Amino acid sequence: MMPAATTGLIDVAIYHPHQLIAETLESYLSTQVGMRVVHVDRSNCHAQVVISDYKGALELLEARRAQRQHRIVVLSTAARQFEVEHSLESGANGYVALSSRASEVADCIRTVARDGRYICRETAQCIAAGVGQSKLTLQELKVLDLMASGLGNKAIASELDVSIGTAKTHVKAILAKFGAISRTHASWIAQERGLIGAS
Repeated sequence: MMPAATTGLIDVAIYHPHQLIAETLESYLSTQVGMRVVHVDRSNCHAQVVISDYKGALELLEARRAQRQHRIVVLSTAARQFEVEHSLESGANGYVALSSRASEVADCIRTVARDGRYICRETAQCIAAGVGQSKLTLQELKVLDLMASGLGNKAIASELDVSIGTAKTHVKAILAKFGAISRTHASWIAQERGLIGAS
């Protein structure tokens, strides 16, 4: 196989855990002019662009730190605020939600192959919705996880080895930052933003 630089093609590798998604994506990208889906070893990938799910992308980004060989696009089931921000801050070059049009995936690949960054429309809206919102502290994220699992202030305090008063203060801060009217409402907002399990 000739290298992409010689042929002018963009070599794309797909590492997605859901076989149906991977096969459908490969079938579509194979029809795109200027692209070539390549099957290479994940540990020694020389493709220009690699597409993966959120978790896989983070693993690839960590492994890529010493290599910087390829550009990584996250193809996720949803555009959740924490996942989007964490992906981009970790070095992902693109982020596309599965609800996007197939053409957006192709546009993303072409953009990142030219050293650009790309986020789909849904992702852009997700980021815009988060602008100006106060971020939770690490301790508040831990409290949020416990709160979302149904624990009360006393149980949260015991779990984190803090006083009940401290637990109440964290819960109150979370509700205020979310603009939530109840613990249930806060848990729903956290789920929508992908913050559950973020600690």
